[in-house]
Order: sequence, then C-alpha cells, then structure tokens
Amino acid sequence: MKFYIKFLSVIAIGWFPLQLLHEAGHIISCKFNGGTVHKIAFHFNVFTETIREGSAHPVIDIWMGPIVGIILPLLLLLIPAKKDIKEILVLFCAVCLIGNGLYIGLGWLCDGGDGWELIRYKVNLFWLILFGLPATVAGLIMVMRIKEGDEALELQ
Repeated sequence: MKFYIKFLSVIAIGWFPLQLLHEAGHIISCKFNGGTVHKIAFHFNVFTETIREGSAHPVIDIWMGPIVGIILPLLLLLIPAKKDIKEILVLFCAVCLIGNGLYIGLGWLCDGGDGWELIRYKVNLFWLILFGLPATVAGLIMVMRIKEGDEALELQ
C-alpha cells in the first residue's frame, strides 16, 4: 500500500514538472530553429501546448518535447541522493518515460497533440511507435523494480 501512495503522489506532484520539461524541449528547439513561441498553455487536467511558428525545422521542434521530457529527468538519476529521495527520482523518471512514451506512441490516435502533428508532417508511424514503446516499457520496468523493493521491505 505504501508504494501505491508514493507512486500516486509522484504522479500528482510530478505532472506539472513533466509537462514543463516536455514543453521546454519544444521551446528551446523552436528558438534554435529561428521560430517564435506565441503561447504556452499549461492545463492541469489535459495536455499542455506550445503555439509556435516560423521554425525552420518544425518536426524537430515537435520531437524535442518528448526527447527533452525524458532525457532531463533521467539526468536527475546521476545526482547522488539518499535511498528515499532516489526512489522518488526514479518514480518521477518512470512517470516521464511512461507519459511521454504513451503520448507519442499512441498520440497519433488522438485529434491533436504531438503524435497527431508528427503524422500530419508525414512522419512514419513506425518512428512514433519505436519511440513510444521502449520509453513506456522502460518506465514500467522502473516502477516495478521500486514496487518489488518496497514489497521486499514490507515482508521483513
């Protein structure tokens, strides 16, 4: 039970930082590619969006959202921390992997969002699934390892 409370807490508290990191990827890429960011809309109950135009490489801008949204949290794991803090960081990374993985891997099914936009730009569906599936599976593996560790501690 302790694990589920911890995991749900990380999702609830980590949802905004997850979106912030994801949108930061779009913003940074857009700026580097000569584009303009007109609006960044953060919604707590739905997906965020970055309204941009004029980028020389809009497809790269789209991809950089989920890429940065995964890589930056993974870099947090390099920070030395106590076991409890490390578990929370691992769970946050897992949430970022699962969230960005599902968002891209299945996002093409939605009317809007990065996955849909990538398909609109003629990116082959294979690439979306190739990104989304391993990211989601890696996140789930991280969650299960933490869960197994918590259950082992409860049995002692």
